[in-house]
Amino acid sequence: MDICLTAFACSSAAPCSQWAKDYFTAPPAVVWVPGNNSTQFEQAGQQASNDVVAWSAAHARCKADDVGRIAVVTFSAGWGFVYRLLKSAAARSRVDTVILLDGLHTRDLDAMKSFCADAARGGPMLVMAHSQIVPPYVSSTVTNTEVMGAAYATGIQGCAVAPDYVSAAVLDKVPLTLGNQYGHQTFDHDPLVQQDNVGSAWCLEYEGNNAGIHIFVSTHVAPRMWRWLGDRWNDPSVGIRANPAA
Repeated sequence: MDICLTAFACSSAAPCSQWAKDYFTAPPAVVWVPGNNSTQFEQAGQQASNDVVAWSAAHARCKADDVGRIAVVTFSAGWGFVYRLLKSAAARSRVDTVILLDGLHTRDLDAMKSFCADAARGGPMLVMAHSQIVPPYVSSTVTNTEVMGAAYATGIQGCAVAPDYVSAAVLDKVPLTLGNQYGHQTFDHDPLVQQDNVGSAWCLEYEGNNAGIHIFVSTHVAPRMWRWLGDRWNDPSVGIRANPAA
C-alpha cells in the first residue's frame, strides 16, 4: 500500500483524498498529519521520524509489512512535519517523494539539502513550489533557493521542463481573484514565473506577495502536484519502497 502523508495547514479545505482518486491508477492511502501550526507539525514529524514506516502504517491502519511508497505533501505551516521527519537519515531513505507548497521557514536546512541532493541524483523526488511572500521570518523563496543549491552542487546538469499541466497551465476562470483580510490578488494568467530542475529536484516560483497567491498555491497548484505524484506512482516500478516486496 502506497501512503501519502499530508500536512496541510488548511486540511479541511484541501480535497486531497479526492485528488488521490482523480490522479492515481491505484490511489494511495491519504493520512492527515495532526497539527495546526508549525510547532505541532514538528512534534508529529519527530514522532514519525523514529520509524516512518511503522508510523505511516499505524495511521493508515495497515501492517508495516504492507507499506509501499511513502510521499509527504505539505502546505504552509505543514512544512514543520517534513522538516523534522527528514532529520532522520533512516526516514530520508524511506520517503520517495516530498512536495513542499509555499512553506519552509528555517535556517536549519542540512537534512532538506541531503534529500534534495539525492533527488538530483534521481533517487527520490522533491518539488518545492513557493510564492514571493516576504514574511517577518525567513521566506520560502530564500529557503527553497538554498535547498536547491544542494542539487546544483552535485554537478548534474538539469534543464528539464515540468509537465504541461504545471509549466503551461491555463486557468479555467479569468480573471480570478483570491484573498482575505491579508491581501487579494487577481489573476489573468497562471502566475508561474520560474522553474528550476536538476534530476528529480524541482523548484517552482509563483508571482505574488500576499494572501491571494498563498491561497492560489493551496487551491490551484496543489492539485497539479498530486497529479504529478500520480504520474510518478502510476508506474509501479518507479519509486523508493519502504518494503521492497510491497
